[in-house]
Amino acid sequence: MRHHELLDFQKLCDDFNIIADKHDKVKLSDIEAQYKLIYEEVKEIKEKGIDQNNVEEVLDGTIDVLVTALGMLQKFLSYFNSFRDPM
Repeated sequence: MRHHELLDFQKLCDDFNIIADKHDKVKLSDIEAQYKLIYEEVKEIKEKGIDQNNVEEVLDGTIDVLVTALGMLQKFLSYFNSFRDPM
């Protein structure tokens, strides 16, 4: 994936989270919940994809990990910026 394509993908994920109203008012518990989602997606890659020799599940899981990781990055940046921005 080229750099500009990754940025486009990240923007789409950010836009989705904004539409879903999941982009601000972030607490540390939200970041932990996102971590748990990533962990579950990684487990699925192993259990449903690699262990069962299912390439489609590996690809699906990998995309899910990317989406949830970008969501975690967005949450972390919102959380971090909440300490910097005056209310």
